[in-house]
Parts: sequence; structure tokens; C-alpha cells
Amino acid sequence: MKKILAIAVVALMTVALCISASALHHTSPDQILAGSDGHDLASVGNNNAAGTDLGAITEESFFFWGWHSTEVEGGITEFGYRYGDVTVLGSPKFYHDNSNDAGKQDNDTIASQCGGVGESVRFRIEVPVLKGEQEVVAVVKLADGTVEDMWTVKYSAENGKTLEDITPKADDPAPTDPTPSNPDTADASVIAIAAVACIALAGVVVAKKVK
Repeated sequence: MKKILAIAVVALMTVALCISASALHHTSPDQILAGSDGHDLASVGNNNAAGTDLGAITEESFFFWGWHSTEVEGGITEFGYRYGDVTVLGSPKFYHDNSNDAGKQDNDTIASQCGGVGESVRFRIEVPVLKGEQEVVAVVKLADGTVEDMWTVKYSAENGKTLEDITPKADDPAPTDPTPSNPDTADASVIAIAAVACIALAGVVVAKKVK
């Protein structure tokens, strides 16, 4: 009997651990928001993270809106998006104003999804619309340095930016100081001063000999 109970307890613990693990690495693809009115281009709370097709759109940009959980130690660093091989990061973790009861409740509800292990937090990632048939992926950067895909969206647009427009440019080289730190005029001054000092010293020596 004790053996059967022990097996049952182990089985229950295994199931519980599996459920917890699945909840600790999860993306909730809630909405695709656009325009000043924040209209939804997708389906409220019923989107497929593996591929949400928006069809033809006319907006200049839209927002990935949802939340992500990870069990990685240190949690989430930032969010961003990826078109092909071009990844653009810099979207911060989203928190409601805690002075608002509904916002604070949402913050607390999302944070509780990871059960105190890792981190769960909302994202609100702005994405520029590119011209043509496109596939864009919402990504998350974790504390261990890895960047993972979260949510893939497809759409088509007759107007929009190009991939070159959004590709991060390398920083311009640091401007050089037009005035050298030790210009030739400074060197000449040092030489002149040294020469004067030598002449003065020689005069002192000669004066002593004459005495």
C-alpha cells in the first residue's frame, strides 16, 4: 500500500512540474493594435502565436500586445521585432500605472503567471509596416543574452517602409578633434624655452669661472 501511495505521489508531482514548466515559457498573443483609436487588426485574445495573418492592411505601424513568461534566471531584458535577418530591439517591458486599480491588477495578474520563478511581463512592441508581402516576428531578449521568437504575424501592404529603412545603422565614427593635443606650435615653444634655459645656465657657469 505504501509503495502504491509513493508511486501516486511521484506521478502527481511529475504532472505538476510539467504544468508549471509549460507555463514558465509562454507567450500570450493578445492583440495587434493600430491607429490612434487602438483598433485590433487581429482577434482579441484568440491569436495563433505561430502565425497570425492580418491580410491586407493600410496602417503605417501597429503594436504587438500581450505578455511573455520565461524561467530564465534574471528574466526578461527587453523586447523587439524581426523582419528576416534584421532584428530591432529597444522596446521596454510594459507596466500599467499602479495608481490605476485596473492597471495594478493587470500588472499583478501577469506577474503571477510565472509562479515566482523567472518573470512574466507585458509587451507593447511598435512595428513599422513594410511594403509588400511581409512576415514580422515579435522577439524577446532574455537576461542570459539569448533572443527568442515569440509571435509571428503576416500581412500585405501597398505602401510602407523598406527593409533598408529599418535596418540599424552602424554608429558614426567618433569625430576627431581638429586641434592636435600637442600641436607643432606647442613643440616649438617648448624647444625655445629649453634653449633659453640652457643659455641662462651657461651664463651662470661662466660668471662663476670669472669670479
